[in-house]
Amino acid sequence: MKPTIWNRLQAEQCTVLEVDERFGKIMSVKLSHPSLGRALWFPISQKGNFYWRNTGGAGEHYAEGYIVVGGLDGLVGAPRAYPELALHE
Repeated sequence: MKPTIWNRLQAEQCTVLEVDERFGKIMSVKLSHPSLGRALWFPISQKGNFYWRNTGGAGEHYAEGYIVVGGLDGLVGAPRAYPELALHE
């Protein structure tokens, strides 16, 4: 697996547009952020971090990605129906 260069996005600058919930569990969130060209779907990792990763082509040595720093809560546009988005590090 390629090592990833992570770009950090501050949660308070993110807006949650949609939430993908399955079987009562949040699987991913669609986020917009000023540094993103378009809104992207961020799955949740086993550690509880929201991330987006692009491995690129076969000739590239590194993958690039975004990781959300901080909790996504109602104050930053997350629906109040999902209080579990307010994750704590």
